[in-house]
Amino acid sequence: DDKEPVQGRQCLRGLVNEWHGFYGWIMPANPRDVDVKQLLARHQHKLYVMRRDVQAGLELEPGMEVCFSFYADDMGLGATDVRQAGGE
Repeated sequence: DDKEPVQGRQCLRGLVNEWHGFYGWIMPANPRDVDVKQLLARHQHKLYVMRRDVQAGLELEPGMEVCFSFYADDMGLGATDVRQAGGE
């Protein structure tokens, strides 16, 4: 598991774009950091999310606003520590 946190553990906000029960995609809301923006642009502004990276008991739905950290690995960018926005 070679996940490398991007921007430490700062919480970003975004919307669930797709959710398929065990995996999906999150579109981050307007990150301010230029390096983060460039990194996201190379990955279609989407972060992959797996069920195990979502807060226990939270059921994601398309359009839901979430707060998360994200990482880069050899597969691309992913969201982790995903929770409902406003509940952080």
